[in-house]
Amino acid sequence: MTARALVAVALLGAAPVATEYEGLCDASAVVQIDNSVVVASDERSSSGGNILGVYRLGVPKGRIVPMGSGEEADLEGVARRGDRLFWIGSHGASKDGEARPARRVLFALRAEATPVGPRLSRAGGLYRNLLSDLARDQRYDGFGLAAAAMRAPEDGGLSIEGLTTQGDTLLIGLRSPVKGGRALVVTLLNPDGVIMGQRGRFGPPRQLDLGGRGIRAMDTRPDGSIVVVAGPPGRKGSFGVYDLTSTSMIQRAVDFGGLRPEGVAATPEGGLMFVSDDGDRKQRDRDCKDRPDSDRRFRLFYVAP
Repeated sequence: MTARALVAVALLGAAPVATEYEGLCDASAVVQIDNSVVVASDERSSSGGNILGVYRLGVPKGRIVPMGSGEEADLEGVARRGDRLFWIGSHGASKDGEARPARRVLFALRAEATPVGPRLSRAGGLYRNLLSDLARDQRYDGFGLAAAAMRAPEDGGLSIEGLTTQGDTLLIGLRSPVKGGRALVVTLLNPDGVIMGQRGRFGPPRQLDLGGRGIRAMDTRPDGSIVVVAGPPGRKGSFGVYDLTSTSMIQRAVDFGGLRPEGVAATPEGGLMFVSDDGDRKQRDRDCKDRPDSDRRFRLFYVAP
C-alpha cells in the first residue's frame, strides 16, 4: 500500500475521516515534503519546550524535533520555498491581553531529504521586527495593528495564522483583527533578506471577504492559486475553504465535522491535507493538551482534488 493510500480521504461535501498521529495535540501548521509532513504545535510540549513533529504519511508515530525550551512561540503558519521552510508565530498577546514577545518571530529551517524523512536545520536568524516594520508603513495605519497586539485575539486582538509563498514573497494572513468584515493579507517582499537581518519591506495591504471570518491557514497550489482556510476570529464560528486566483475567489464545500482545521498543505496532485487543533479534545476524560506527550494525538485528513 502506498503512503498516500494510507491517508484517510474525504470527498468534497462529505464528513471527513481522519488519521491520528502521536506526540502533539495542538496542530497549527503543516507542510508536505515528499511522502512526509512536518507539523507545528502552537502549544509547548508537556516538558515545556516548543516542538515540531515529522511524520511519514499514514504512520502514527513520528519524530519530535525540539525547537527551544523558552517561552511559547505559538507557531501558526509555515510556507515552503525550495528547501526552506518559513515559520511564523502568532505575534499576539495572551488570552488575558498580556504581551508575549516570544510569539513575535519569523524564521526559516532548511529541509534536507533523507531516507527516514526530512532533516531540519536552521537557515538564517530569527526575525522579530515584523510589527515595528509594519508600523513604519503608512499604508497599514488604518488597521490598528499596534493596538491590536495588546489585546487578546478573542477580543479583536492581533493574531497571525496564515503563511504561504507567492513567487519570491511571503503572504501573511491574519485571523484577527477583521476590519470591516474582511481579513487582512500582508505581503512580505524580502523574506530571505529579513532572516539575514534586513528590515522588512511590504506590498500594499490586501483584504479578503471571507464572510466576516479571519484566515486560519494558507498554502499555494502547484498551479499558483492559493487555498485559504477561513475561520472565526474568536473561539466560536464556522470554517470555510476558498480558492484564490489573481482574478477570482471561489468557496469550496468541505464538511469538517467536529474537526478544527488550523493548517493546510496543497499536495502535488492537487488535493488538500488539513490538520486539526485537538488540544481541547477529550483523551481519557482529560483535554488532550493536559496529557503527557506520549498520550497526545492530533488528526490529519485529506480532501481529493
